[in-house]
Amino acid sequence: MNRYLLLQSIENSNKYAFESTIEKALKKLTEIEGLFVVDSLSDGVSMNYAKRFIQESESITVITTSVGSENPPIFTGVFNLLIRKPNTTLYCVNPNEKLTPFIKVLKGRSFASEAELIKALTSLAHGEA
Repeated sequence: MNRYLLLQSIENSNKYAFESTIEKALKKLTEIEGLFVVDSLSDGVSMNYAKRFIQESESITVITTSVGSENPPIFTGVFNLLIRKPNTTLYCVNPNEKLTPFIKVLKGRSFASEAELIKALTSLAHGEA
């Protein structure tokens, strides 16, 4: 069982969509223990809950996405916590260069599209490599 943290970089509130495609796909996975979603417009309380979610997770998969932003924030506080956390998996959809160091340290994986990520997550959930 795994817990998922979805970090969505959003340029402005007009670009926000409740229940993104990735979020819907994650909810369909059978081996999901918990899902927490925050975005770059979330307040400090939500970000603190995200950090607590990480700390309380035995293993965690973190997914980052960027919606309509040329220069998305990278959730530095969350990533600084993740690099010290064992059993962390990182998946990034269209990552920018700011995420490169975290992808390297966490041995993360990049995807060109949300569809590509969802396909990989579905394969993993069904025991396919």
